[in-house]
Amino acid sequence: MVRLAELIVILELHQQGMTVSAIARRTGLHRSTVAKYVARGIEPPAYGPRSPRPTKLTPFERYLRERIAAVPELTGSRLHREVRELGYAGGYTVLKDFLRQVRPRPAAGTPVPRRIPAPRSRAPDRSRRGSASSGPSSDRGRRAGRACGGGRERESCGGGEPLPR
Repeated sequence: MVRLAELIVILELHQQGMTVSAIARRTGLHRSTVAKYVARGIEPPAYGPRSPRPTKLTPFERYLRERIAAVPELTGSRLHREVRELGYAGGYTVLKDFLRQVRPRPAAGTPVPRRIPAPRSRAPDRSRRGSASSGPSSDRGRRAGRACGGGRERESCGGGEPLPR
């Protein structure tokens, strides 16, 4: 498909007397493409919206609409399970997107029921390994002679006696 600007260039070069082959060499298009647009003239290309392609969900849309009309509070996972039993081989997200478009919207000012999750128990914080309060592993550096200047006397670190070697 040639853009409108390219079409204008092709027609101007043709009006100047250039051959189709010369225009094709100059624009980088095939000779048959240039010949086609020279024959058509200044008709702008017709870009239109594409028709929607059928999806894996298309055969089940009528069933889903009926179920939502009958029981609007059905969950997406429940409907996904039902259409799977009927032979649907598509994904959950496609179904969820379809349901978002189809579900009746609550009237303005109507409170939407929300689920409040139960409080979670807090797991112990394991991200602080190796801190000074973590027990025997905290003095590992001093034993190896790496703490406070690589094995120098303890006085440089604020202690009293040199470390044993």
